[in-house]
Amino acid sequence: MKPMERRGSHTRAAGWIGTFFALTISCLVGVGPIFAGPILYSTTFGTTSPNANSLITVNAANGTQQLVGLPGQTTAVGWLTADLVDNLLYGTTGSETLYVINPNSGATSGTVTLSLPVSAIAASAQGTLYGLAFGTLGTINTATGQFSSVGALSLGPGYRLEAMAFSPGGTLYGVTVNDAPFSQQLITLNPATGATSS
Repeated sequence: MKPMERRGSHTRAAGWIGTFFALTISCLVGVGPIFAGPILYSTTFGTTSPNANSLITVNAANGTQQLVGLPGQTTAVGWLTADLVDNLLYGTTGSETLYVINPNSGATSGTVTLSLPVSAIAASAQGTLYGLAFGTLGTINTATGQFSSVGALSLGPGYRLEAMAFSPGGTLYGVTVNDAPFSQQLITLNPATGATSS
């Protein structure tokens, strides 16, 4: 897998998946068997194409992309995660809005106003949603939007947390990025304390 590249509020797979109907994908999330087999989901973004702001699936073997439901009914989020308990996708653009996306229809089925702007998000196998706000790891109440701090992240000088995801075994991994000079690190995060290790 090639490096993740951040532009604006979106995290994109640089040069890996390519485009969908001449559009760039904004994020990727892998989903397990509860969603009828291992699936990669993404959203697209753009301004003029009818396929902008759509949910798609991506074939991890060959990069083939397939539209989910009708085009234009999903917000192009920068971070996407799967809740395997409630069979939902959650997305955020780094703002104070959490988007709830139906993985079967592609429709944004609701929004939740967050108490803080949240960027990187990850849902545990138990359905707990974690997010990053102002350098602090916390949990998100998906009904009320309340962000509850777990602990401040201790990252290397110049590094920021760009993305995070839970492994099938329950380990919370993160990718940190430093722009000057450009470098990346794979780290683990303690979801109970926010402590990090590389």
